[in-house]
Formats: sequence, structure tokens, C-alpha cells
Amino acid sequence: MIVRGVPTRLILACALAVVPRAGLADDGPQNTESALREPEPAAVAALRTLREPAGEGRPAAADVVVAGAADDAVVQAELERMIAAPLSSGAAASELVAAIGRASCPAPALYGVVAKRIAAAAPNELSALLGALASFRTRESAVLIYSYTNGGGAASVRAAAFAALGRLTGRDDLGENAERWADWMLGSQGWDQAKWSEALMNAQAARADRAAARREEAASDLIGALRRLHLATPVDKRAALLAELLRDSVPEVRELGFELVSRELANSGTLSPAVGEAALALLASPQPRVRAAAAVLVRQLAPQGAESAVQAALVKETDPSAASDLLLAAARWPATAVVPPTLAWLERDSPARAAAMEACMRLQSAGRFSNADREAVLTVLRRANPSELPASGCMLLIDIGDDEDRARVAPLMTTGTAAVRAAVADGLAWDPAFTDAVFDAAAKDADLFLPAARAATVHRPTSASFLRVATFPAVTEDTRRAGLMMLAGLLPATELLTAIKSVSGTPAAPLRDSLLDSLISENRVMSEGKAPENLRAIAQGVVLAARAALARGDAGAAYAAIDGAPFLSGVVPVEETAGLRCTALLALGKVEEAARAKAPLAAWMEGLALARGTPNEGRIADVIELQFASEITPAESAVLAAVHERSRKEPAFEIQGPPAPVK
Repeated sequence: MIVRGVPTRLILACALAVVPRAGLADDGPQNTESALREPEPAAVAALRTLREPAGEGRPAAADVVVAGAADDAVVQAELERMIAAPLSSGAAASELVAAIGRASCPAPALYGVVAKRIAAAAPNELSALLGALASFRTRESAVLIYSYTNGGGAASVRAAAFAALGRLTGRDDLGENAERWADWMLGSQGWDQAKWSEALMNAQAARADRAAARREEAASDLIGALRRLHLATPVDKRAALLAELLRDSVPEVRELGFELVSRELANSGTLSPAVGEAALALLASPQPRVRAAAAVLVRQLAPQGAESAVQAALVKETDPSAASDLLLAAARWPATAVVPPTLAWLERDSPARAAAMEACMRLQSAGRFSNADREAVLTVLRRANPSELPASGCMLLIDIGDDEDRARVAPLMTTGTAAVRAAVADGLAWDPAFTDAVFDAAAKDADLFLPAARAATVHRPTSASFLRVATFPAVTEDTRRAGLMMLAGLLPATELLTAIKSVSGTPAAPLRDSLLDSLISENRVMSEGKAPENLRAIAQGVVLAARAALARGDAGAAYAAIDGAPFLSGVVPVEETAGLRCTALLALGKVEEAARAKAPLAAWMEGLALARGTPNEGRIADVIELQFASEITPAESAVLAAVHERSRKEPAFEIQGPPAPVK
């Protein structure tokens, strides 16, 4: 411990006596070579800026001068001359002292300059000079700073000295406790240079950890507050807040901005142009991660000027991760200007190659490639193992390659990833040479049902293909129905009727009904009705559609199908159409009109069954007994008797008149 009552300056003076003071020397021979060398142009310009009375860029100029003084005696001498002036606000001397205080490792020779200046400093200049001394991590600088922590100086000077010690040594945990600092200073007197450096290194590391923890805690509090602010802001006014978050220099705040923008997009689908403008500005960020996130956002928002901004950013991009997202963004606007950088990233073996293939696919679809460009793409694709190509690479090889290229990727329909299997099947579905291969793969993979249906539609629109595709697994029934209806749309009427009859016995009633609708559509009648065999198939479809409607209890649809097909009379036997019309009319309650249809007993009995529980049930039974008395079987008699029995049990409708007058 320091002996009480002995002045601190006296103790430290003794310590200074055994510490080398080479840094404090201000005389002696100068280095002739350094003195004669011309100063660097940047330092000259910076000195000129500092000599001006006022102007922007003075702090930056001071930083340049301090950095130049490390290697140039002329700059160092001019710096020493300039800081000898009073440290008034805005003066060159103040700017230079502040620059030394900002420097992490200023030239050691500058320590003597600052130490000499502080010896002649006015009281109001001490705090700034102590801050500058803290940039020199030496024992003598620490001793000199400590000498200003005694009780004889102003409180502001002591506080500045303690702060400078904390920055120099990393022991900011000692605060402004003079006794603890005295213990530390005395304990360090026996350290050699290695021990001193190690102690400072460890202390600075601990200080950095404490600062990081404090920063993390502060950032967490800030993010929480910003989240609450976002929720409290009306939806129609959030765009300005989101744009400000994106522009913020604090990484955590900017990341929050990206997160909240994504959430708002998911909820509303659109955002104010201000958010898009902020995203465009971030394409020039020095951080690849930020450029990548900005590219994703620009691709989603498509703000005004996005196309040219993305093109310019892609041309300058050097980081593969950022290039990947920029390539995908550029693919949204496949312009000729992005062809060269896209091909350059395609040729580089980097994580951006997959995105480059995606962009190439869009450029090819948009017709932006020349023959030479396509050859360059094929050269890269053919060098790769097909199993290593992404889905976009496989599709490119199928699109611009030859039969050998397509044959190379065909096996991937059964061995590739889900995305690759689907992409290859989609691409090969248009080539008749690979229809069977697509069918074979789809028979084992539900994800390939639609490509198989498309291959059959394009190359083999027959009932046989329909029935084969119908056996393939599908991800959902909706997918199956969509694929089969696509194929049914191109089947001739005769082939479609064969397919319908094949599936009519299955539980797929909705599919059968949709197929019947396709068969009897007005467009098909107009396009295929002139061929007798096709007209017969359509007529049979009408009969099947009417029967299907009656089976599901939809008499209106059945009657509409028969009544809307005037061509039936010349194709389908009259008895069959009359029976269907009669049954539908009875179910609809039109008994008199049904009686004029001259339908057989079976049609009446079917209509009676459909009319069960309606007010017309008894009337229909009476007509049947009157018109078909000689044809009724015992079983049918029992049905009619049951109808009459139900009719007797049902309460009669009571006709109510106006209420009796009040007497």
C-alpha cells in the first residue's frame, strides 16, 4: 500500500526515476533520412485542411496527420508545433489531441510530444491531454496519468485521469477508487516488459468482454423497445419506422428491420416505397450479409429502380453469398446486361454457382442468350456430374442440350432429390422419346404424377394412357383430378367414353362426374359432333350423366342433361331417353308432364322412389296403378301399398281462414 501522508506525486517521481524516459526526450539529433524525406501527399493535404480556420473534414484530417507522423519526422514536427497552441474548441491543436486520443496505436514517438505538452497545459486542457496519453499503452504513460489522480487537482481532471487509466490498462473495473489504483500501480513496478504487456493484454480482453456483455444487454433492451414500438404503431404508418430500422447502423436494429419487413410482407403482401428505397441503399453496404438480405428484400418488393440497382450491384459483387441472392434478384429482371456477370459466377466454383444456374434458366427463357452464351453454359454443365446438378442445372441441360445430355439426367427421376426429380420429369415430359421413362418413374413417385399426365396429354392422348396414368400415385386427390382432367381434355370422345366406363365402377365419383361434364360439353359437341362415332359417344355420355345425377338425387341436373341434348333422338333409343326424362320429371313433382313422356313402368317406379316423402308420392302411386295395372308385380304392389299407408298416416293439411270476429 502507499504510505499515508506521503504526497502521491513524490512517490511517483521516485518511480519515474527508475523508468526509461526515452519517449519524453525532445532534443538530440534527428534522423537525417526521415527529416529530408517529403511528407506523404495525404498528410500534406490533411495539414492544409487543419491550417484552415474552419471547414468540414477536420477530424478526419487530424486522423491522417496522426497516422502520417508514425513514419515521417516532418509531419511529426509540424504536429508538435501545432498542438503547442491553446486547445480551444475547433482549433487544429484540439483536433490533433482528439485524434491521438482516438488512435488505437499511435506512433510511440508521439508520446513525448503529448507528455511535453501536458507539462505546459492549462487546467482546462488537462482532460483532453490525459485522454490522448491513454492511447500509449506504456508504463511511463500510466505513471504520468496516475500522477493526476491525487486530491490536489480539480474533480474533472481526476475523473479524466481515472478514465484514461482504465482505457490504457483495461482495468476500468477499478473505477475512481484511488486506493485500488495505488495498489495496482505499486504492484506493477516489479514487472518486466513481457509481464506488463501480458497484464495489459489480459485486462483489455476482460474489458472487451465486459463491454460486449453490456452492449449485448443494451442491444437486447433496445430491440425489445423497438418491437413494442412497432406493435404500437398503426399499420398504415409502420413503413416509415421499418425504413428507419433498415437504415440504422446498429447491426441488431438492422436485423430487426429485415425481420419485421418479412413479417409485414407475409401479413399484407405489400409495403410502402420507402421500405424498398431503404433496401436499395443497402445493396451498397460493405457487409456481404447485409447486401444479401437487401437483395432478397429487393426481389420481393421490386421498388422503382430495382432492376438497374441490382444489375450494378451484381457487376461489382465479389462475395459468393451476396452474389447468390443478387443473382436470384437479377433473375426477376432477366436483362442482357446481367448475362456477363451471371456467366462469370457460373464458371466460378463457388456457392453462388447454383444461383447462377437459376439465373441462366431465366435468361434462357427470356431469350437473352446468344449461341455463344448457350455454349458457355453447356460447357460448365457438361463438366459437372449430373448427380451434383441442382434442379435449375438439370432443366437447363434438358432445354439447351442434346439427346445425350437428356439421357444423362433421365436417371435422376428416380435417384435425385425431390426438387431434381420433379424438374427432370417436367423437362423430359415434352420429349416423346422419354414418355415411357417418365411413366416408369411416376409409377413409384407421387410427386411425378402431373409430369406423367402432361407427357400423356402431349404425346399419347389415348384411353390406354389415361387408364395407366390413373393407376399412378398422386400427392392429393386434387392433384390426381387436375392431371387426369388435363389429359381428358385432349382425348377424343370415343376414347374418353372408354375411360369413363373404366372408372365408373370405382369410388371416384367426383372424377367420373367431371369426366362426363368434359365429354358432353358444348365445345366438344361443336368440335367433334360431326363424326357419327363421336356423336354416339357424346350421346352415351349424356345418358350416363343423367343416370349419375339421378343416382345422387339431383333430378334437376338429370333433366337438364337430357333436355339440353336435342341430338339424342337420332342416336339413343327413344325408350331410354323417355324413361330418364319421366323419372326426372316425377322427382321434380311434374306428374302430368311425366305422364306425357310415355315411359315404361320401371321409369315410374324409379321416379316414385325419388319422390318419397314429397306431397306427390301418393299421386304418382295412383297414376302407376291406373296406367300399369296389368304390369305391376307383387313386389311393386307391396311398394305401392306402403306408399298409400304412409299417405293415410300423414296429417291432412288444414286450411285456415281469417280469425273469427271478436264479439
